[in-house]
Amino acid sequence: MKKIIVFVLSIIMTTTLCSCNNNSDLSSDMRDAGKNVVKIVDDYMDSKIDYSTADTKLGGAKDSIDIIYGNAERDEYDLPIHKQDFDVQLSVNSISIALLAESTGHGTYDELLEKRNDLAKIVGVNQRKE
Repeated sequence: MKKIIVFVLSIIMTTTLCSCNNNSDLSSDMRDAGKNVVKIVDDYMDSKIDYSTADTKLGGAKDSIDIIYGNAERDEYDLPIHKQDFDVQLSVNSISIALLAESTGHGTYDELLEKRNDLAKIVGVNQRKE
């Protein structure tokens, strides 16, 4: 079941991220929050922190991202003017699921790496090969 959820989220993320990756369409606060999540995932993948620590840090980062997104400047249709802020929010949720799946043996390191690299691309951080 978890693999199906990860797969469905992967498809959603792929279609979402296929749009133009214009970093000016990303708020600086959300870019910083996204970079923080990339660092958390990197620390986990480098075995600097365990799953519990990564999950706790990721939960705090998700809370911050939700606040940033909720307070974002809106256009006349009540949508955030920085369209990629939503992509960061989706990507972080996808990372959270992939982290859980990987830590419980229901997902793979490569799946987590892919999600990490999807976020890294949005926030302008280097891709990680392994």
